[in-house]
Amino acid sequence: MNSLKSITPRTQLAQYSPNQEVNFELLHDGEALKSNTIYLSGKLQVANADRTQECFYDNYAGIGSLFENVNTRCDLYQEVISNYGRLIKMKNVLSTSPDQLSAGLKNSSEMFCHHLSKTPTILASANSAPNAFSFAHYFNIGLNQMTGDLDSAKSGKINLSFKLVANSKVFFGANSANMTYFLTDLELHYMTVPVGSPSVSIRIVEDTQKLIQTSNTTIANTFVNPIDSVLVSFSTVTSENIGTQNVLVCQNPTLAKMSWVYNDMSNQLVSYEIESQEEQVLSGFYVMDSMACGIDLREKLALATQDAVHNETDKFVVGLKVGQLMDFSRSGLGLNVRINNLTEQYYAHFYGFGSKQLF
Repeated sequence: MNSLKSITPRTQLAQYSPNQEVNFELLHDGEALKSNTIYLSGKLQVANADRTQECFYDNYAGIGSLFENVNTRCDLYQEVISNYGRLIKMKNVLSTSPDQLSAGLKNSSEMFCHHLSKTPTILASANSAPNAFSFAHYFNIGLNQMTGDLDSAKSGKINLSFKLVANSKVFFGANSANMTYFLTDLELHYMTVPVGSPSVSIRIVEDTQKLIQTSNTTIANTFVNPIDSVLVSFSTVTSENIGTQNVLVCQNPTLAKMSWVYNDMSNQLVSYEIESQEEQVLSGFYVMDSMACGIDLREKLALATQDAVHNETDKFVVGLKVGQLMDFSRSGLGLNVRINNLTEQYYAHFYGFGSKQLF
């Protein structure tokens, strides 16, 4: 019989504040964890929010911008996503139009909205007790991307933990310095079913961050697990260190040239060069096409390159689909970039996507 379970954090508090870690232990003894059913619910309260002030959060990351170091572990595998909010934003940039962000109860409960200018109003609705924003967040983790149900006899205990992001990494804008938030009534929900899946594989994500210091450089990035696709977004070092700027920004560093360089399964050197901005954007969309929300590729390309109303300077993502699982733990995957008129340093945020057979 299917059973919906709800659990509270292992350490229960009246409220959870920035920089605190929250830990859950999923119990499913004698049963199987049903794939794609894990979500977090709770209430968000924000101090000093005012809809007339210039204070924002990333509308493409929503409530996901509050979480980092999302760690899932059991006897079969471990997955750690350090920069979790950026992952949520990049996937939404590649799969969802601005208008779709505001459509439906699920998107509303995730605090997504179609335009950055609407976020102060949402924050103001959660401005201190008794006001609060009730949210539900569907975690973008491997346990929500399995091909079957996870037998408790094989997985053992499952722990899911995350750290709450500092205020300065959530809120930005001229009036964001005094903003703070906390969460209450946290519960993790999931479904268990009778054991039955003979085999299960899981999609996992691995992220790293590299510094770009020169206008023409090759970044060599290794991944612990085999991957079949990769996404990269860029941000300036300045945006990461100044509280008035969005740390999740996906900037276009005005690339003059970009190419992927790696050794294939036969150890032959492969170089794939992208010459135009349109190709760079299109490449990124191609990687995530299997996860898209029914938007045609050409439509997505138009959204990313022509929709100036929704601040397209903050929606630049590039990617590569290798086509098969590749081991980049030693030789690495090279990203060669040449940037026009480099005036400051950039970070390149890598996300590798792969599959792992659990049993």
